[in-house]
Amino acid sequence: MISTTTLKLLDRDFRVVFEEGGIISSDFVSPNSASIPGGLDFVSPQDAQKSTELHALQERIQEAINAYNKGSFLEIGLIPRSLGSSTTANFIAIAQNAIDSIPPGTVISYGKLADRSGNPKAHRAAARACSTNPIPIFRPCHRVIRSDGSLGGYAFGLEIKRDLLAHENYFRSN
Repeated sequence: MISTTTLKLLDRDFRVVFEEGGIISSDFVSPNSASIPGGLDFVSPQDAQKSTELHALQERIQEAINAYNKGSFLEIGLIPRSLGSSTTANFIAIAQNAIDSIPPGTVISYGKLADRSGNPKAHRAAARACSTNPIPIFRPCHRVIRSDGSLGGYAFGLEIKRDLLAHENYFRSN
């Protein structure tokens, strides 16, 4: 059973799609995007145990997002993930897993991500790992920037990337 919840992340609507095993995807919801109902869908009494697990996971997600908003970034990384592709041995999956080790309030370049992923020349592939990340915030691809110090790209726009980095840096320095 798959469920969605929409929460506030830095005063923006942030949607998380999840199942019993963990989160599947997350995104910032624009006012023009298709509406997906938030909350849990209780399908049948036979799914009562699954619904209890989903509800518990939804509460953990809510707590992690609230903690992130208040400047505590550890909880975000502890939310379980339901991502089969992240266990494959291709470069994109390796690079996406390497993103998890970037501390809040810091950034690395696409080149450094490529290096950490075992192929120092794969800058573009490292950028692709960021652009295809299905779980932004939970896997903090916003912490990867260009080697010249500019922000590079972000699926939800550079304003959101800038705001996320400023938020993390504020709490890191205070």
